[in-house]
Amino acid sequence: MEYRLITKYLSEAASEAEVAQIFQWIEASPSNKEAFMEIKKIWALGTKGDEDIEKAWYEIQERLKIISRRRKRTNILKYAAIFIGLVAGAYVWLSQEPVENPGLIIEDSAVVLSTGDNTTEKLNVNSEQNFSTQGGKVFATQVGNKIVYNANESIKELVYNEIKVPHGKTFQLVLSDGSLVHLNSGTSMKFPVNFLPDQERRVYLDGEAYFEVAKDKKRPFLVEANNIDVQVLGTHFNVSSYKGTEPFAVLVEGSVSVSDKHEGESSRASQVIVPGQKASLTSNGFAVEEVDVNDYLEWRQGRLIFNNESFQEIVYKIERRYNVEINNSYTELDPIKFNGKFGNETIIDLLDTFKESAGFDYYIEDNKVIINQPN
Repeated sequence: MEYRLITKYLSEAASEAEVAQIFQWIEASPSNKEAFMEIKKIWALGTKGDEDIEKAWYEIQERLKIISRRRKRTNILKYAAIFIGLVAGAYVWLSQEPVENPGLIIEDSAVVLSTGDNTTEKLNVNSEQNFSTQGGKVFATQVGNKIVYNANESIKELVYNEIKVPHGKTFQLVLSDGSLVHLNSGTSMKFPVNFLPDQERRVYLDGEAYFEVAKDKKRPFLVEANNIDVQVLGTHFNVSSYKGTEPFAVLVEGSVSVSDKHEGESSRASQVIVPGQKASLTSNGFAVEEVDVNDYLEWRQGRLIFNNESFQEIVYKIERRYNVEINNSYTELDPIKFNGKFGNETIIDLLDTFKESAGFDYYIEDNKVIINQPN
């Protein structure tokens, strides 16, 4: 592998074909992986001159010859994630060998549906069932991890249901107007069993959800999500409002208006965003920026994305995704921001990968993940 091609990749100037060539080379042998790690470290430390890297390249090759002679077995590696810290790029990957779970037991919590008659039911996401009124009329049907509510003109008043999605799971909900809602882990939403004619369609969200709203000019759709309100007529957007994090809305198509619930009704300021924009509620009002909306939607396919997020925010995401508890005693990491992408990796795979880039140690105790500073 030509080292200049690797540095071209680290400087984000490589073509797709060149990136594929590099990944193929990385996966070819453990020594290639170690060479790449060494070059990455040099790059991260700011040594980017051709002469310095060329000299380092030959030193690396000699060092790897010694390492390879000591190696007793070969790991099959795959590219897993990219993290960008404060200084520069740090590129890491995962072993495909099975990883034992060192004492971490992840509870399989159930999705819970609370109905208007104050009854609750744990949903089996592998089953099918109908939900009926006391008169025997079916108002909703569950098939796997989705519930579909039927329009029912006989319902003349607002009757609310609430669905709670635990950490470690996602769920889908089709409202009575045909709007589709994807609910992320650790999310609850309260919604009417049936929307009434000529009245706004309002739901209450705590957590994160992606909405595909059915168009209805006579009935605006409103999402009340902790500290922000989002109003639309018909559009696709993502809202995140987990407690303790900065709430935001990302628009995929259509147009939405977001407002700060802290303000009074008469003085409440609103912010209209267009597709490709993200509106975050900060202490100074709404901050609007252009974003790659896909980064905010891939959780629907089970992917975990870190997009220039602080380590503290990432810990929250990992807890929700894997239904685990993490205690971070290495608080110096909290403000450091990272980028990364994970697919179907186990929690142990993710932690083992992440610790190489973020520079921490961890252990399992009392079914909790404890992160600390390395010795």
